Amino acid sequence: MYDFIFQNTDLILEKKNQNTFTIEGYRFKLVGEGTFGIVFKIIYKEHTFIAKIMKKPDPEPEKLKNIKDKIDKISSGKIEKLITKYITNIQDIYLKSNPQVIIFEYLDGIDLSEYLKKEDEIQDSEFYLIIFKLIISVSLLHNKLKISHRDLKPQNIFYNPETNNLKLIDFGFACNLNDYSCYNRYQGTHNYIHPRMNNKKINNLQGGSLYGINTKKNVNRQNVNRQNVNRPNVNRQNVNRPNVNRQNVNRQNVNRQNIKNVSSLKNNNISRRFPKPRSQDIFSIIIIILKIYTYLDYEFNVEELKLNKFLTVFFSPNIKINIKLNKLKKRLDKKKTLFNNLKTIDHTKITNPLISILLKLIKDYWNFKEHNFIVKKKDISKKVLNDLLNICIKNIKEPKLKKIFINEMKIIYS
Repeated sequence: MYDFIFQNTDLILEKKNQNTFTIEGYRFKLVGEGTFGIVFKIIYKEHTFIAKIMKKPDPEPEKLKNIKDKIDKISSGKIEKLITKYITNIQDIYLKSNPQVIIFEYLDGIDLSEYLKKEDEIQDSEFYLIIFKLIISVSLLHNKLKISHRDLKPQNIFYNPETNNLKLIDFGFACNLNDYSCYNRYQGTHNYIHPRMNNKKINNLQGGSLYGINTKKNVNRQNVNRQNVNRPNVNRQNVNRPNVNRQNVNRQNVNRQNIKNVSSLKNNNISRRFPKPRSQDIFSIIIIILKIYTYLDYEFNVEELKLNKFLTVFFSPNIKINIKLNKLKKRLDKKKTLFNNLKTIDHTKITNPLISILLKLIKDYWNFKEHNFIVKKKDISKKVLNDLLNICIKNIKEPKLKKIFINEMKIIYS
């Protein structure tokens, strides 16, 4: 069935401007077109599926093949069932020639972004369902497939409000957790991209170590450090005891200065390197949770009014800035400002239990250098997600559903 698609891509692309058309019993509907691919919904007999035909070379087909291969190797029926439930099914991939083709299952529903636009507000019960399923699906990726999505946002979360089914889609930026060559790239979307990703890009544009090449800024820094190191050699030429003492003092001063330089470089290196892929997903999850929270109907007290104001400013459309460097700085500043503001809120006055706990965790554990939950240099984001999952379960009223979710947590965290 899929071979027909693979063998007739040129003919299909010729007819794309018709939006809907039929070829030998296959009914095609154009769903969308992006920079790298064209997406069709296809119906053949009783089968409905999605085909993405690539317009130009892109890493996405190979990445999806890697994910599919990992899923195919899963031996646990319980984990396989959860993958089917929470991650879009990659049915086939054609890599033999151009254009490459990816076949996905057809999902009934809309992306979460479109759903939220249609709704003035959502109920608390739905809020906890969505948040639980979002976190559990990402935890499934991290813990069982060892993969990071790296582009989590409402547009990449498919949701059916009638069935409450939720699945992650669009794995074009996905990486293995330990694949530095993959995640060491500036990828993601606006508000949802990790702040250190913005910071890294800013440093590159301003002149840092780009692709392993020392730019002028780094060369100057190295020259300054060489001068500091060479200064004690001048003092060694002096043989008088008083001068020797001065030399020792100078050496101590240089050592202190070098220690400061090393410390400074360590801090700079944090901002210069890309965040680890798990951290990228964690940041995106927090922003998505806060976004969905803005659609809840709740009574405003003083602290909730403050929170509402902070979130309104953060999620308001960005002023158009043509200069790329200034645009990146603006995005980074918005994120830093948001988290600084979140720390000022009295979480005990926030009526939504999950948001209250999230604010407390941010206040207690958020590290502004790593932009992650850190305690004594240890990443505790997994514990944070676990705490949020437990809050969701506690606030889900239906006993049968609660039991299912508890069991899913045990499977994923075992």
